[in-house]
Amino acid sequence: MARPSPLRRLLGAVILPLLAATACGGAVGVGDRPPAPPAAATAGNDPYLAIIAHSQDLGPVAADLPLSTVLQLRDDSQGRLSHDVAAMYDPSSPNYAHFLTPAEYAARYGPQPGEINAVRGYLAAHGISVDWQQGNSWLVAAGPAAAMESTFGIDVRWYRALDGTRFFAAVRDLRVPAGLTGQVLGASRVTNYQPDKFAIPVGGLTPTDVLAAYDVSALRDAAGDGSGQTIVVWGLDGYLQSDLDQFTQKYALPPIAVTDAPQSAPHIQTKKGGPENEMDIEVVHLLAPGAKLVIWNSNQNIRTIADFVNDLSKAVDSYPGAIFSHSWGLCDKIIGQAGAQAVEQVAEKAASLGETHAAGTGDMGGYDCMRNAQVWGQPPDPKLISSVIPASAPGFLAVGGTRLSVRQDSTWLDEVAWEHPDAFLGGGGSISPFFPQPSWQTGPGTQNQFNKNHNRTIPDVAADADDVSGISVFSQGNWGMGNGTSQAAPIWAGIITLIDAYLVKNHLKPVAFVNPALYAIAAGKPAFPAFHDITVGGNFVYPCTPGYDIATGIGSPDAWNLARDLADYEKNGGKV
Repeated sequence: MARPSPLRRLLGAVILPLLAATACGGAVGVGDRPPAPPAAATAGNDPYLAIIAHSQDLGPVAADLPLSTVLQLRDDSQGRLSHDVAAMYDPSSPNYAHFLTPAEYAARYGPQPGEINAVRGYLAAHGISVDWQQGNSWLVAAGPAAAMESTFGIDVRWYRALDGTRFFAAVRDLRVPAGLTGQVLGASRVTNYQPDKFAIPVGGLTPTDVLAAYDVSALRDAAGDGSGQTIVVWGLDGYLQSDLDQFTQKYALPPIAVTDAPQSAPHIQTKKGGPENEMDIEVVHLLAPGAKLVIWNSNQNIRTIADFVNDLSKAVDSYPGAIFSHSWGLCDKIIGQAGAQAVEQVAEKAASLGETHAAGTGDMGGYDCMRNAQVWGQPPDPKLISSVIPASAPGFLAVGGTRLSVRQDSTWLDEVAWEHPDAFLGGGGSISPFFPQPSWQTGPGTQNQFNKNHNRTIPDVAADADDVSGISVFSQGNWGMGNGTSQAAPIWAGIITLIDAYLVKNHLKPVAFVNPALYAIAAGKPAFPAFHDITVGGNFVYPCTPGYDIATGIGSPDAWNLARDLADYEKNGGKV
């Protein structure tokens, strides 16, 4: 029986904030058609309310408990930003790959400081502080529970979930005060709900197997080991250098040198190390051992949407041009429309700074909301079919999961969708209720019977995630087997790192926001077959089909072929 995947963090190692359902437009490549309004929220169709309904009420929070929320701001520059980012990723445009610095981004986009001062003054009069960075179309409002409750019309209480998790939450969505309705479009839900965590199971493919299976060795021969590139792993649970050393010594790899990002929270000191960080670090290192490896340590204090969005925005500003690997996420129906929009706005900034963000799509097939809704022991509920944030935000490269089979010489033999009905584990993939289908998400299979409203679908791509074919890792003092789409995401992050090195070596631009180029190659007639089209299996909800499907996207990579196709894509002005 498959064990729970380390992508548990996809549903639990970070405590994502839960946002109310109001949003503004202007996401990367999302288009002009607004998403359909959500149905009225009830415990039957809103996993956030279902969590509370299934939890024990422990009483009100203390009046001085610090709380925070993200306020979505009216921002007339969003349309211009989307236009500018589209030009940065059009090889035929004179602005192709003319990425911005964080300072240039701040000077060009976002609300005017005078508008922020009006919001700041109103909230200060109510005992609430404001944290805003120029260029952002959102701000953080923070204050003691009493002030937040009276200002936003909420009642925040402590709860205990069925799994024992203790968390606070406000049952009602925040109400935007009348004095702010001219500047503020929506406010986030207030909670610090976090599901429990699991451990990594045992077993594994060797680094040599992975390099051969995805045709990485030939790319390494042409591109080098990733030197000159930076990979940022979103860190959640610590790591031990001694564990990383065990991994590199066994497989005769260069030593791993990790930099703790000085702008992030202090390194998480643990006696055992961290199963998520250690797996992610080892996977990206075996692919691109020469790259600079940074851990962005997530703040482990009270976690709300404000904490998360601030952290993500700081990371984006701190490492322009880097490749990010994200092995976390949350059911999109919990985070809400405004939350999803806030994440996408940060992703759009990342695209303008020339970054790549790869994110796992979850480990419960198309039913990622079931775990959060605490519906244990019940059959799959169609109301809880869901995608996850951040993967479903169009500015992220969403990475789904497969089971990989290799030949005796470790080269690729076959892949099927990762799906374990006995353990209810499988590669996440579904349809976003919040984002229309981006203009670049085209090609065979992208218009299908499941997506009648033409919304954003995930995954975009896939890679090995099944514990049957997972990668051998050393974590928490033991050899084990990585799995989950939290393994698949760093596989893609490592491969893109090497592709960037190859392109730069050939006097071309790095891929950065790679989604448009990947879909163009998959739909076109490239010189080299860049993807393994996965046509067998599914993810409990959506079947694999020829071409794109909502279980494995456009497929898994042939890294060397993809690198050469991306070089041609750039040279030919985006034509494939």
